[in-house]
Amino acid sequence: MAVESGLRRNELKTLTVGSFDFDRLTVKVEAGYSKHRREDVLPLRKETAAAFRSFLTGKLPTARVFNMPDKTAKMFKADLAAAGIDYVDEAGRYRDFHILRHTTGSLLAVSGVHPKVAQSIMRHSDINLTMSRYTHIFRGQESDAVAKLPDFSISSSQQQVATGTDNNPVDVAQSSPEKLTPQLTPQLTPTAFPVRNQLAAGVNSLGVKPEKADNHKPLQGETLCT
Repeated sequence: MAVESGLRRNELKTLTVGSFDFDRLTVKVEAGYSKHRREDVLPLRKETAAAFRSFLTGKLPTARVFNMPDKTAKMFKADLAAAGIDYVDEAGRYRDFHILRHTTGSLLAVSGVHPKVAQSIMRHSDINLTMSRYTHIFRGQESDAVAKLPDFSISSSQQQVATGTDNNPVDVAQSSPEKLTPQLTPQLTPTAFPVRNQLAAGVNSLGVKPEKADNHKPLQGETLCT
């Protein structure tokens, strides 16, 4: 419950049967017990709510849900010892009960939850506290993140094009200039234009004599283009 909700030790200690709304899948912390002195309503996972509904059936609404000891550190140390986990890690960090709240923030981050949503669940007034203090990177996350980057490697065919002239492959760039020149001009045939020299005949590009532009006639053997 502590990991899924991020609730603090004292907040968990004050929960009663009436704190749970199994229809809305929420749990409520009264303002008098909340750290920032306001009522907090937090969502519950469907499976967690079902487990609590079964566990709390038949109990009075005022009954306390958790039998929390006054010194949770002693309880936590006993559980860590049973699991073979050191109370203090190599970096000098303590695995106390409050670390479960850090786990909540870190799990929200690794699950892709938006930072503002994580801030709301953690009930922090400053998002920097959520992202810097309560969000930790799990082992392997950086490697997984780098593996998701696009593949920027160049294939062998792309390398051949990149090292050529004017983006041409190397084998083409080293060939004759004729192969590098695109054939943009259409091939002309004898029937495409009249054989007669139009300039010598004193006609313009339309085959029309300038002085008779109004009453022009096609030259013999020619067809006017429009």
